Amino acid sequence: MLYTPQPLYLDVTDHGWWSFHHARGALKVNFWRPSATAFRALVPGQNILFKLKAPHNRIAGGGTFVGYTQMRLTEAWRQYGQMSGFETLEEMRAQLGKPGDPDPLMGCKLLEGCHFYDRADWQPCPESFSGNIVSGKTYREGDLDGQALNAEFEARRSAHLRRRALSLPSVDPLRDVLIEWDEQRRYGGESITRARLGQGAFRASVLNAYEGRCAVTGEHTDPVLQAAHIKPYAEEGEHSLRNALLLRSDFHTLFDQGYVTVTPDYRLEVSARLRDHFNNGVRYEERRGKPLAVPGRVELRPDVKLLRWHNEKVFLG
Repeated sequence: MLYTPQPLYLDVTDHGWWSFHHARGALKVNFWRPSATAFRALVPGQNILFKLKAPHNRIAGGGTFVGYTQMRLTEAWRQYGQMSGFETLEEMRAQLGKPGDPDPLMGCKLLEGCHFYDRADWQPCPESFSGNIVSGKTYREGDLDGQALNAEFEARRSAHLRRRALSLPSVDPLRDVLIEWDEQRRYGGESITRARLGQGAFRASVLNAYEGRCAVTGEHTDPVLQAAHIKPYAEEGEHSLRNALLLRSDFHTLFDQGYVTVTPDYRLEVSARLRDHFNNGVRYEERRGKPLAVPGRVELRPDVKLLRWHNEKVFLG
């Protein structure tokens, strides 16, 4: 198995959350936190391992980080439901422990490719993980403890996904998904940015890549931010960061309808037809030619080939 050292985050969770997902063999989970503080320890494609709270104090599985977003409890339940580790919204609300706020803001780390170890396979924590840590710890590329944990998890997960895939009928679509996902990790290919993410995972990964701000306006009010596909999903566009922009809802609508586009050098272009069709649009035309705020990492930015496709096929030039 090809293994490339990378950062790892050892996070803390409770036995009830682990037990809920272990019983269901969950592959995708919402690893939520009652606080909505920023999480920048990882980028999509890196791993989070689950360390159980006392009295267990053992590592009980992990998954691959897709993205982080802040949202209200009701929105988190609407998007993720039982992926959050509860049968009902009321159970989750009770666990949050904020009786004075019926819809508190929370932080959600979305994970895919999860593997929950059987109890007999739990691992002890390394000595470098202090018993005083209550949230989590980042292990960088040079941290030997973290690399050992990461390599062990990758090997265990690979074997688990392969066994699970082979136990399914050949016509079950999940079989192909599991095999493809395992091979992407095994051979070092792109994973999260190529994987067939669900809509909730897609939005979370885009929000995280753009640090929760509209690429055009800088708006950071979560309810009006939308993950826009450059090439629509209905036309075989992927749920991937290379096929995405984080846009305020009005710009998303205009982008989908071809009244605005993004040039390959990441600048906004506005169609003259916006004014012609609606006898308005000055506030949008004022942004023509302005550069977008795209992710700093090249592999998280929109694919210029897809932007050219939108310019040629969708934009009302």
